[in-house]
Amino acid sequence: MAVQILVDSASDFDMEELKEKNIICVPLTITFGENHYKDCFELSKDKFYEKLLEKKDYPMTSQPSPEDFLKHSGYEGKGRQCGRNSDVLWSERDLSECKYCKRNGKI
Repeated sequence: MAVQILVDSASDFDMEELKEKNIICVPLTITFGENHYKDCFELSKDKFYEKLLEKKDYPMTSQPSPEDFLKHSGYEGKGRQCGRNSDVLWSERDLSECKYCKRNGKI
């Protein structure tokens, strides 16, 4: 089984470092007023600070959802989620061994 490291953009890796270390970055969402941006992908650090100075309202951020991590991981549609911990993607073999899922009819 291969291991892939995923981080969210709050980790502050720069793009070159992500590529060099083969790390997948899942962006936070940054909201200025009615406008939503994907951190680092749609809004650079420089643009963020420019907007911070020109806007009256403070920005809001939200963390990536488990689905965002799943989509960026490349595992979307390749496994199932455990009924006990929906944030964890299990392989079919691992899921068949989960006592919680067996007991509660999740498999």
